[in-house]
Amino acid sequence: MKFSDPRQVFGLAILVSIALLALGIYAVLLCWYPPAFWRASGVLRMMMYALAAHVVVTMLLLIPWRNRKRQSPPSMRHDVIWLVFLLVLTWLLSLSFLAQGRPVALVFTVDRITLVRANELRSSEFALPGGVPIGGVRWSGKVPLLAARPSTDAERLNSIALAMEGYDLPQRPSRWEMPERQRAQISGRVLRAPNSQESDVSQESRRWLGRLPLDAASGEWQVLVSDELNDYWLESSTGH
Repeated sequence: MKFSDPRQVFGLAILVSIALLALGIYAVLLCWYPPAFWRASGVLRMMMYALAAHVVVTMLLLIPWRNRKRQSPPSMRHDVIWLVFLLVLTWLLSLSFLAQGRPVALVFTVDRITLVRANELRSSEFALPGGVPIGGVRWSGKVPLLAARPSTDAERLNSIALAMEGYDLPQRPSRWEMPERQRAQISGRVLRAPNSQESDVSQESRRWLGRLPLDAASGEWQVLVSDELNDYWLESSTGH
């Protein structure tokens, strides 16, 4: 690598930019957002904004190199370090927004399933006794299906106050519990779904699936949940 050659430095910066972009896509689409949630969570739209920001920033940083004259290797190394630093900084900034909005739980509330994001949680409640010991907010893997516990009269008053602050029951981890404890309530709200059009749900499985509305960020969706409440699929309510 000749740091006195601007063309090689330009190529190096392009490779760094592509590598960062590939790592970001992997982290977002394969770790933080399960494929079933790509459309329901609106992450594809956010990814387009992040991709556009990455490309624009890369162009603004690299266009001046097109007509750059030869410099001494130490000076060129200094510029390369700054280029890579700025690329990584903008990459981390974009990823931080996508990480904060990643889905962390599907929470049953009254008659529907709510898709809860990391930045919607009342994180201080993880330290409270009770609830589900999920070990903090998920970073990868399948989104767990949880259930919001019913409240006592005193807790209802507190819940109303917190709801006015933007923290309803689904956003409060201390009110979560495993859905088996509310099997009767959930089953009573489930609609049978024998005619599901999901291609990845086999004919044999459809007979024991139920359908619940899903509060999602993009479009109208529903959750197909098994009788055992240990598995689920997503499908569009509009058929698209």
